[in-house]
Amino acid sequence: MSARDELTMLILGKTAPRAADAILAAGYRKPRQISYLHELAAVPNGAVLRDSLGQVWFKRAHSKYDSTDGLTCPEPTLLPATVLYEPVAS
Repeated sequence: MSARDELTMLILGKTAPRAADAILAAGYRKPRQISYLHELAAVPNGAVLRDSLGQVWFKRAHSKYDSTDGLTCPEPTLLPATVLYEPVAS
């Protein structure tokens, strides 16, 4: 093993787990993916989604979605979609 390889193992072996712990402790969570319409229907009002083309949608009451471009539709159908934000239930 070269000195460079040893140094890399030392840095990554010691630093990466602590860095990952700090990032998770700060609140990072992997964004949830939605692949099916029944999953989309279960998303709460107030959630923000990004569809497979990159369009961002805000879910409001009665399963209507508003886009950042000012469009409104019954449901974005370009799945999979990524949940960018879900309101916390109170």
